[in-house]
Amino acid sequence: MRELKNKYTYLSISIGLTVVYLLWSVIFSQNDSVRTTGGNILSLISVTLAFIWLLPAVKLRSEDRGLWCWLLFGTGSIVLAEVIWFTYETMLGQAVPYPGLPDVFYLLQLFGYLMAVGYKVVHPDRKYSFVKFLLDLLIIMVVTISLAWYYLIEPLVFDGDMHLFEIVVSVIYPVGDLLLLFGLIMIFYLSSYVHLNKALRLLSIGVFIQIIADVSYLVMTIHFDYVSNNWVDPLFSLAAMVIASSFYFRENTNAIKQQAPIKKRARHYILPYVNVFLLIVLLIVDERKDSLLLIGAVITFILVIIRQVFVILENHYLVQAYEKKAMALAISEQRYKSLFDYHPDAVFSIDSTGYFTDVNDVVCDWFQAPKAQLVGRYSLDVLLVSDRKQLIDDRPAFYQGE
Repeated sequence: MRELKNKYTYLSISIGLTVVYLLWSVIFSQNDSVRTTGGNILSLISVTLAFIWLLPAVKLRSEDRGLWCWLLFGTGSIVLAEVIWFTYETMLGQAVPYPGLPDVFYLLQLFGYLMAVGYKVVHPDRKYSFVKFLLDLLIIMVVTISLAWYYLIEPLVFDGDMHLFEIVVSVIYPVGDLLLLFGLIMIFYLSSYVHLNKALRLLSIGVFIQIIADVSYLVMTIHFDYVSNNWVDPLFSLAAMVIASSFYFRENTNAIKQQAPIKKRARHYILPYVNVFLLIVLLIVDERKDSLLLIGAVITFILVIIRQVFVILENHYLVQAYEKKAMALAISEQRYKSLFDYHPDAVFSIDSTGYFTDVNDVVCDWFQAPKAQLVGRYSLDVLLVSDRKQLIDDRPAFYQGE
């Protein structure tokens, strides 16, 4: 696909299509057939455009290629889900089964997005970072599911309004979005450079829009208020297009990495433990004495312990790597020192202002002066007056190594 000259055009197209979709849903709110057909077509066009916008990610050669390729995979899954939805509702005129085949591809979309975030969070030089990332996701997922069970799923199951499987599938979407949001927050905290922020802001906006859409869809499904192509459906399409648009807001990482200082981030370690603390507090004040809530707390506690083990292992690995590099540096310095001190010719080093910073024994013999007397002395002072002018004239060529 030919890239548009102005990257903001992608956002304009996204907003424009969403406005058209919303207007269509409002104008034809009383005509189910027209609203459904037009809405499905607009939804399919929107997600297909998002997929096409991300296709150039396949040709990338930068370190962020994995991030954008996983987002491409997720967006392609949405396209397949929308095609199946369009086939059921528009071509066959049948109600889309829920949960059904489209939900498989919607969940694959979440999987692709989570893998994209995980690819960026995992540090290539840290062998345990991927396991820690997965454990962080599991901790948040267990806590979220426990809270969802306590406040949402259990009351609905006992009331008999919905089947348990339908509720679980509905809850998976916002839970997956929360995991995705957590991953983006970790990228912000772990990122040493500012160059990712513009693209990440758009990614975060897209995720926020999807969270709003998923939560609204969940509430409507629970209360049996959802109708196809109402005001919620355009938000799903908008989220996909905004996430795809962020691809064109990435910047040259190599140029910025040389200028930006490394910043240490520590706040991302707190979030999993805050989740555990909230679950423990809820367990203490629980009046229903819910057994599943207790199971969730126990699982979370075990995951925290396992995570701490991997933190210790990673720290041990980093200490070993540091010691190896320190030893290699010491050996390198010793070799340089040996070559410098025992070289048969006169060897010395001077700073940019012309003062000696080090000399070997041959130089000391030349000038009949100890090393302590020469180091820190202006180099021209030790030369004959007749030789100084020649050295000053030859200084440009001397600095160039000639």
